[in-house]
Amino acid sequence: MSQYPEHDKMETVQDEARAVSAFLEWLIEERGVTLCRDDGRGRLEPFPVNIESLLAGHFKINLSKIDAEKEQMLQDLRTANEQARAGVVESRGRTADTP
Repeated sequence: MSQYPEHDKMETVQDEARAVSAFLEWLIEERGVTLCRDDGRGRLEPFPVNIESLLAGHFKINLSKIDAEKEQMLQDLRTANEQARAGVVESRGRTADTP
């Protein structure tokens, strides 16, 4: 497992999630299906569909953790970039006599 466990979990369900997402989008956009829920009084009411949230719930993916991991990835890339730049600057300062 990597240092980004929620992304690892998401990657394991990626193909299935894409298939379900494509099907839901087709139902909603092409077939005009509206998802509804019980309003508590025995009547159905439409509710806005956020496919990403539905899939995350189904596959037990924590979207807040995904966002935090993305931030960590960006920070890791910035750090690696800074270290690479420091190495380039350091190597430019060397002369032919310097090991």
